[in-house]
Amino acid sequence: ELRDEGRTQQLAASDIDHSAAEEARCVGLLHSCQTWLELRDGQENNIVITSPEEDAHEIVNKNITLPESGAQIGDGVWSVLQESCKYGLADLRSCGKPKHWPVCTGVSCTTR
Repeated sequence: ELRDEGRTQQLAASDIDHSAAEEARCVGLLHSCQTWLELRDGQENNIVITSPEEDAHEIVNKNITLPESGAQIGDGVWSVLQESCKYGLADLRSCGKPKHWPVCTGVSCTTR
């Protein structure tokens, strides 16, 4: 679901661009979101996002275990990432779910 000028638009699976350039863009957004949320590959991660208003109510509060580098991405994990990443300006809702978690993301890049 994308919001544009007050209108809501549902994206069908057939509307998702599967070109190599679009897949690369989406992997870049995934890396950006992972860095923003400080998520670690292959570990349980708690995602808590609060509203910027004074009452600071929780918008997202989810626990997910990210796949190891190169492992398959479950639908539940992808759904949580799509919901959460939009708040960090890395909107994955128009991206198709990658078949595998990118190799060398997050902490795994700095420990090799």
